[in-house]
Formats: sequence, C-alpha cells, structure tokens
Amino acid sequence: QHHRRGPRPLVRGDEVAGIDQPAMSTGLDRADLDELFGQNIDSLLSSKFYRNVASGGEAKSLAIFPFKNETSEHIGPQLQTLLSKVETQLVNDGVVDVYAHERQSDILKELKLQQSDFFDKSRIPELGRLMGVNYILTGKVYDSAERTSDVRRVQYFLFMQVIDVETGAVKWQQESELTKALVPLE
Repeated sequence: QHHRRGPRPLVRGDEVAGIDQPAMSTGLDRADLDELFGQNIDSLLSSKFYRNVASGGEAKSLAIFPFKNETSEHIGPQLQTLLSKVETQLVNDGVVDVYAHERQSDILKELKLQQSDFFDKSRIPELGRLMGVNYILTGKVYDSAERTSDVRRVQYFLFMQVIDVETGAVKWQQESELTKALVPLE
C-alpha cells in the first residue's frame, strides 16, 4: 500500500540544534569555508607583516581582490561571502585601510579590464597602483579528489596571500586545508 507523505516542514537553524553540522555532501559548504577562513585569517592577524603594519612600520592600505575558484564546484556566491568576511574582519580590526571589493567592478569598467585580470600576477602591481593601495590580498580555492570503489575523499585548500604593490613581494601567505569523505556505513 502506498502512503502519501505531506509536505516536509521547514525549519530555521535556531530551531534545531546542530542543523549546520552534518555534511550534506563532499562538496564545499558554508561550514567548510568558515573553517578554512578562520585558519587563514588567524594566521594573517598574528603574522609579522600584520604586526609591522599595526605598529606603523609598514604602509597600511589594502584591497581585497577576488579569489579564484579552481574547484569543479560552483561556489561563486560562497567566495563572495568569504571576501565579505575577510573585509569585515580587517575593517573592524582597524589596522589596515581596506578598499571595498564591491567598488572593484567600477574600476574594472573604468580600466576596461576583465575579471580574469585580477588573477594575472603580472597585473597585480599595476592594478594596485591604479587603486592607490599598498597591498593586495588575494587567494584561491582548489581541491584534490580521490575515489576507490566504495570511498570518495576530497581535500579542499584555501590559499591566501598579501602582495606588496610597489615591489611585487609576497608579504604574507597561508594555505589551510580540510578533508571531506563519503564512506560506506559499517
């Protein structure tokens, strides 16, 4: 006999404890990006470079460039959220003057550049000078997947770096990683 199910009730995160905890797939989700972001931002805020900026030993204006998605997943909106989190953290910390990444599309139009120009390392100093900033923070997300007959494992990496616009030198960089796996039930 066939039983009809009614519509499933929708819930909010604050109504069900731990609703955000279980992984729904081996794909990147908000909790994954939050974890990767936390590792990288902690590294930046405790770095020698950042301490030098805070003490007045380094110039202090910074623009956050888009992060490149080198995964096979469509995570554009999640990366935009990540950029906003980075920006918010740095603005609220007050050590660097942050050039809002939302304005970059206006600059791209003014300069008649494509989004891909942000990922061209040779263009970073030029773009930074045109924006009038001392540093560029940029990064990428990439993955490495493995599969056997009954297990799928994906490692995700978030790489971030700060580049000195004047010299092109890397002033700070960090890579964090996490692994997700789909394993058979025991």
